[in-house]
Amino acid sequence: MARRAGLSLRSRLVVLSMALVALGLTVSDTVVLGSVRTQLVGRVDQQLERFGDSMAHRVRSEGIPQPHPGRAGGGRAWLPSQYVMAFADADGTVSDQYRQPVAAGDPGPLWPAMDGAGLRARLGRPFEVRGDHGDGTWWVLIVPGGGGGTPPPPPRGGGGGPRAH
Repeated sequence: MARRAGLSLRSRLVVLSMALVALGLTVSDTVVLGSVRTQLVGRVDQQLERFGDSMAHRVRSEGIPQPHPGRAGGGRAWLPSQYVMAFADADGTVSDQYRQPVAAGDPGPLWPAMDGAGLRARLGRPFEVRGDHGDGTWWVLIVPGGGGGTPPPPPRGGGGGPRAH
């Protein structure tokens, strides 16, 4: 009997087994990473909402912070590290920014150009913006401050779209 050229049955079974294992790991990694990403993004959204609501309340009760708040006089700091608080006028122009970077060269958010309608459209829903240098991204949450004429935020619920921090 003539022997066929090619892989033996044992070799074909090993190759098939390895291919199935690789496919299973790929599918498993995709599902797990997607699930973890969704949970982490949800956590960041919750932190932003809690911090945004408390900051808006604080600004309404104490006013706009001084350029170097907290620290020197023993008072509490306005911002946790890696947060940026910006004040936008009704026309969408960012008038003031407050931040406490960890290092002098830390990136900040690159604010998107928005008019009043753009601000209102994104009110109360976290969204992603690029950093001003590097390839990082920032989460932005627009909440009404102490100024008059700003509409109340929409009811809490799911914000749409993919997000990353």
